[in-house]
Amino acid sequence: MDPFFIVVIVVVSLVAVVSVVKVALGVPADIKILGDVLGDNPEKREETARNENEAFIRLMRDSDNGKQRGCPLCRLVGRLRRNAPESSATDVLLEEARNNFARSYELRAQENQSILSVAAILVGLFTAFIYLSKQVEYIASGGMYWLYLSLSAFCLAILVVAAVFLFESLKPTYLIPNSTETKIRETLQTGVKGESVDKVSVEIKYRLVAENAVRSKVNERSNILKSRCLDATRRYMRYAGVFLLLMLITWSAYKLNAHPVTCCCP
Repeated sequence: MDPFFIVVIVVVSLVAVVSVVKVALGVPADIKILGDVLGDNPEKREETARNENEAFIRLMRDSDNGKQRGCPLCRLVGRLRRNAPESSATDVLLEEARNNFARSYELRAQENQSILSVAAILVGLFTAFIYLSKQVEYIASGGMYWLYLSLSAFCLAILVVAAVFLFESLKPTYLIPNSTETKIRETLQTGVKGESVDKVSVEIKYRLVAENAVRSKVNERSNILKSRCLDATRRYMRYAGVFLLLMLITWSAYKLNAHPVTCCCP
């Protein structure tokens, strides 16, 4: 056997072993990611966020009434109101809550675009694997055969795991904006018995701040899960690319060894 061919086999084997070890070291963290996605309960997360925001509504209401002058939100409201019209602090909070909610959907749209590009690359990797794996039929039985077969098996397993993470990235649930405009108009037109229209308006803003905050928090967790799944998909795709390259090198070395190029010059 040609010494160069032996060196190639040894190098391929070492790279394959190192890649397998790196994949194995990341398996516990990847299992946790899958567990988080499969065990995700958006309804429970929404309920928890709503309970937290009830306290936030009381804090905003007390800050306007001046009952908690020492709290950070009260100081923020005070600074804003010293240089702004009445109720502008509440408007700032509402605008920020709406912007956070909108950004959660912008991030979702960006991740969905990434899913399309990642899916296209993954299909290309599967196509390359199918082509290269068929070459094992032309390798005579022996050490080379089992090496090439092992590379093919590991590559297939990694590609399947990458596909699983890609499909799981589609699972996280998002909360859509709820339609509250009709009820808001009715409340502002009729008012609340014993309360001024301005106070009702501010109270509605409090509720809208909390509502947007709830949905932003739920969507933020969904974005995190989606991002982690996509990161895992890309990582496994890189390892699959390494194994595909090793398969190509091994197949090329085998072809050169089986059919060496001879000089035909006179």
